[in-house]
Amino acid sequence: MGTHIPLLLVNGAQQGGDNTYIRKHQNSYMPTKFKNVPSSSISPTEADFSCNKGSTAAVKVFTVKTGDKVGLKQAFGGTGMLHPGPTQVYMSPVSNAASDKGTGTWHKTIPNGQYLVRGEHISLHGAQNGEAEFYYACAQLEVTGNTATTMPGTSVKIPSVYKQADAAVNFSLWGSLTSYNTIPGPDVIPSGTTRGSANGSSGEKSVTVAGGSSASSDIGSKDDF
Repeated sequence: MGTHIPLLLVNGAQQGGDNTYIRKHQNSYMPTKFKNVPSSSISPTEADFSCNKGSTAAVKVFTVKTGDKVGLKQAFGGTGMLHPGPTQVYMSPVSNAASDKGTGTWHKTIPNGQYLVRGEHISLHGAQNGEAEFYYACAQLEVTGNTATTMPGTSVKIPSVYKQADAAVNFSLWGSLTSYNTIPGPDVIPSGTTRGSANGSSGEKSVTVAGGSSASSDIGSKDDF
């Protein structure tokens, strides 16, 4: 089952309607894949992998402050990501969140300014055959109230953040392995958070990555589920 992500959440509350703050794209519910790409979709090697196929500017840019919690929400009727796999968030600083194409570097910590916020889920149910599925969208935000002046941690370019041969997108859920230790993309930022259980055990764990400033916001952390 595919998924569509047109809604913005801030501190648990929905902001606006479909694509008020989330860029609209032409991929609907279809996944992005390296192999057996749906005819209407794209590959992770294409430029549109930043904010999805044919994405266009959202209506508005939402202003958040340090400490706010930001989320991207599925369309009406969505019941969560039904296929297991990691989820992460990337942020790209831009001069104008309503018009920038997201071709710059993508970070996960945040001085004040405008950003594209890219939420992504990678479904692994077909990854053993090279068919991991990527679902993602970009929100347009402006960050205020932060004292950070630089962006620690590792930045990446999108596309090119993932390769078809990467172990993280070829992991078999159906084999004997019960531990998914190779997280896709760069390391989580210092003081960022990883959440979830990836070793076959029940329950959820939450781990804060060492380093960074205690004043770091939830905005911009890369969360792996």
